Formats: sequence, structure tokens, C-alpha cells
Amino acid sequence: MPGVNIAPENLTNTSVTLLNQNAYAATDVKICFRCGAVGLPSFSSILVTFPVSHIVTRAVLGAVSQGNLETLRLSVHGNTVNISSLQGPALEPHASLCILVQDIQNYFAGRTEYYAVRTTSLMGAVVMEQDLFVNQNIIQPAQLQVHKIDASSVLAGAEMSLTIDLSLQGGINFRGTDGGRFVLELPAGFETFGTPSVQITDGQVT
Repeated sequence: MPGVNIAPENLTNTSVTLLNQNAYAATDVKICFRCGAVGLPSFSSILVTFPVSHIVTRAVLGAVSQGNLETLRLSVHGNTVNISSLQGPALEPHASLCILVQDIQNYFAGRTEYYAVRTTSLMGAVVMEQDLFVNQNIIQPAQLQVHKIDASSVLAGAEMSLTIDLSLQGGINFRGTDGGRFVLELPAGFETFGTPSVQITDGQVT
């Protein structure tokens, strides 16, 4: 006789909320969902897959809304955070849960892709419930603060150089691999000749 294909139950009210939405910022992430008819048995896992807009390698487990889930452990595999229930009480069917995951790093600004949340058996062999299209987030550009701009000459028609003092809250050439550029738009009345040269006189990473 042919086998029966049993589909995973759906998680509902699923959300992934960034507590800091700035690009390149380290942020806590609140993950919430409501179980379906399966609930969350003991010795099971919660798999949260983040889009490439986040770096999750340093993720650690924060607060859990259900106080009786005291034996959770977090591990990271690629861009998936695995939160495992090693023993103890389970969640009843249709119960709700919120988990805080800390030290997630946002990447570039813009709209993220979808997140995915699954509950599985401890070894990940059986998917019990899932939501594969959790709402996207919007990561905002980090603030760039210009402290001052000094011109070497204020005479009309004179050639000059500009000294710009600024602070970056985001990244430039992040991790030494992404490159980056500054874009300076000059007001009407300025002209450039050839390719302007740029010299970084003082740079400090904070």
C-alpha cells in the first residue's frame, strides 16, 4: 500500500522583531509564535533561520516568556539558530512562546528576506510545526554624523581642499571584505578638475 504524506502543522502569530533596526548594529531579537495542535514536546528544537541581512554567529540565548522552560540551549549552524529543549516540561498544544536571542548583528540597510521558524524533533529529523514566511524587517541606514567641514581657501575661483570630520555608526569595508565608498555632493558653484584625491588623516575604530 502507498504511504501517507503527513504535512507539518502551522505555527501562528509568528513574528521576528529587531529591537535595534540600524545597519551593522548588534541587536536583540524577539521571536514569538503560537504552537498548533502538536505543541512543543520535551526533547525538541526550535529552528529559526535568518536571512543574509543578519550575522548570527555570536548569538546567545536571552529571556524566555515561559518560566518553566529552563533547560534550553542555543547553538548556531550557518544562518540558523537552534534552540533545543533538553528535558523538563513541554508546551501544551496552542500555547504561545516568546524567546529573546541576543547579539545578532544586522548587516546592510534595506528590506530583509523572510524568516523561517520550525519546531522539530531534537535531532531535526522530523518537522512538527512551521512558519516559513515570517514577516520581513526593514534595516535602517546607520547614522553618519558630520562634525565639521573646513575649506583650505574661501576665495572665489581658488583651488582648495576640504577637511571633513565625521563619525560612522555603521561600517566601511566591513570585515575587510565588503569594500565601501563615501559620496560627497558639492553645492552649486563648485567644480572638480580631473579625479579628486582623498587622504584619510585620522581614522579610529570605536
